[in-house]
Amino acid sequence: MSYPINVITGQPFRRHHQRVKATIGRGMYAATDPEVVGDCFRACIASIIGADTIDEVPHFVALQNLHEYFAGIELPWHDYELAREWLRAERGTDLAAITRDQLDKLDARYIVTVRSRTGPWNHAVIAHRGAVIFDPSGHGDYTIADTLDDLGLALCAPYEPDPAQQIRLWRTASDQ
Repeated sequence: MSYPINVITGQPFRRHHQRVKATIGRGMYAATDPEVVGDCFRACIASIIGADTIDEVPHFVALQNLHEYFAGIELPWHDYELAREWLRAERGTDLAAITRDQLDKLDARYIVTVRSRTGPWNHAVIAHRGAVIFDPSGHGDYTIADTLDDLGLALCAPYEPDPAQQIRLWRTASDQ
């Protein structure tokens, strides 16, 4: 399925660090505390929209049911759906999954997923022009080679399908 996406470039960029950092030393607490899991995603969104503070952005992963999140960890789309809904309602923008190659040609900053260096979970960082430019955990040693796939999440104008419909389409496609 294809749909027209108008990626927003040149947006103010502010580096926001995640509030709580998960580490192996924190044990299962880090993997189950709703304030820890996914705070990197919130920090990345705050950074790419140029928010004044991280607190302007909801903690999308904490808003969802954590049991559901971990049951669907391979396809954690609910936080993406919540982020799209919030961006549409509060900022008049949206978030789209687009190949990194396309985003680099557009000169856009985008969120990518890497395997965390601090534990057995995924981590969100920001890339631009084929390089990781910001890690909200502060480790700063991730490269584009560490990404888990060839997609990035970029700020864009609202598009169709709407967030809930897009997730339904993705789930249908993944079931086949």
